[in-house]
Amino acid sequence: MNFNNQQIIPAARTVKQFEEILYSRFEYIVLLEVHISLLMSIKHGADRNAKKLYSCRFN
Repeated sequence: MNFNNQQIIPAARTVKQFEEILYSRFEYIVLLEVHISLLMSIKHGADRNAKKLYSCRFN
C-alpha cells in the first residue's frame, strides 16, 4: 500500500486525539476505535482537511 512516502502513520484512539492529528502535516490517519455514530462527522472533518482515514475497529 502506498502512503506517498509518509513513514509514520499517526493513530487516534479518541476524538480529541483525532482533532490534534487533523491539523498536523500527516496525510493519512488511522482510527483505532470510533463509535459508529461519530464516523460521519469525523469523515467530514478529514475531508475538509485533505486527510485520508483508515479504521481498525468500530464500536
